[in-house]
Amino acid sequence: MKKPSHKVLDLPVPRNLANVAFILVEPQTPGNVGSAARAIKTMGFTELIVVGGCKFKENRQAVAFAHGAADVLQGARVVGSLDEAFEGIHRLIGTTHRSRDDGVPQVQPIREIVPHIVEVSQKFRVGVVFGREDKGLYDNELGRCHLCTTVPAVHRVPSLNLAQAVQVVAYEIFLGSFGKIAGPKLDLAPDLEVERAIGHFVAAMMQVGFRPHHGDPESFARPLRRVFTRAVLENRDVRVLHRVAHQVAKFAAGKVKRMDSDSPAR
Repeated sequence: MKKPSHKVLDLPVPRNLANVAFILVEPQTPGNVGSAARAIKTMGFTELIVVGGCKFKENRQAVAFAHGAADVLQGARVVGSLDEAFEGIHRLIGTTHRSRDDGVPQVQPIREIVPHIVEVSQKFRVGVVFGREDKGLYDNELGRCHLCTTVPAVHRVPSLNLAQAVQVVAYEIFLGSFGKIAGPKLDLAPDLEVERAIGHFVAAMMQVGFRPHHGDPESFARPLRRVFTRAVLENRDVRVLHRVAHQVAKFAAGKVKRMDSDSPAR
């Protein structure tokens, strides 16, 4: 009798998966990085970005746990900050296993967010961000993300191991990427370009006397970020925001005269 081939279960790699990066923030154990590399390669992904954390590339445990995915492990990009990790990424998906305050996007099950990830990744880059094994992502880190997701479970304790969570999310995105899928119609602005525009606008507002809560510019940037995340900014929107900020700064510097309310607009 001819033995059945496991190849019948192998599926092709959807092209959009090349636009999805898995970002680990300060992982604590090399084994989890190795397991995460194996998990994403199994599902057809290849891009792994690690922000700080443990050293793993020559670690024996990481290499052993990455069995079959040494190329993904050794090719992982190690960076020192979130801004470096988010460079060139248009949509950021933060992950968490617990409820959060109002300063972060509403937490939604991964299966509900997958259609958005798949649609956007047809044309733009998406980053899925995972936090530390013991503390997860901090609120300010989740606040940088456009969407926030979780893997539903019966119990919150014990929570999924980091590599297990990566595996489940990668699996859901992989399965959701089959079939006919329309690409996004918007010309999405990269995350860091939006951040620069927000920073420009906050700085301009402070030049005209605006004072954020406790003098912290980030306390004003956070609500702006929430508004712009809901709006899904395009490149042209970012250019408009820069122009407004530039005009406000010119007014603060006395280079633009206040228009008389009785004067006709020109």
